[in-house]
Amino acid sequence: GNCIDLGCPAIFVSHRETVTAKSGKAKELVFARIDANACTGCHMCVETCAPEAIVQPQPTTRTIRIQPHG
Repeated sequence: GNCIDLGCPAIFVSHRETVTAKSGKAKELVFARIDANACTGCHMCVETCAPEAIVQPQPTTRTIRIQPHG
């Protein structure tokens, strides 16, 4: 699944990066964040995102990173 496509107002794209896959093809990685203040706790992102993709925030920030996979 793709948690960015959920339509959740708490999830936003922070940046995009193009890398070369092992096959030699270009692949776009999308880095997203979850605004903890806007999060309602529905857990849809947890159910949709890849295992270990959601990283808890540092104590100094209220955004949660979603790491790309693949």
